[in-house]
Amino acid sequence: MGDHLTAQKAAGTDAERKIRLIGNLAELPLVVIHRLDMKDYAQLQKVLGGLFAVNQGELPALVVELALYTHWPRSELLVLEVSELVEALSLARRLSTMWGT
Repeated sequence: MGDHLTAQKAAGTDAERKIRLIGNLAELPLVVIHRLDMKDYAQLQKVLGGLFAVNQGELPALVVELALYTHWPRSELLVLEVSELVEALSLARRLSTMWGT
């Protein structure tokens, strides 16, 4: 979740924020992302898009699941972007698996 928030808070264009997010998620310096050719960058975008792709019919169940993991108020969950919701839920699932809960 932090990677996405860091990218969103930073000033710049939408493309610059996406580049920062990719760099943060891949743990690569931005200079490496900037050196990618368009084919490789498009592949990274495709992979990221797949991570955040959600069927709209699944959203209510995902919100409930995230609420059960985090105990966040529903009002806070409903203002999240879909990508933020999916990223937070993915992290919550990983942590739950690590803790064996």
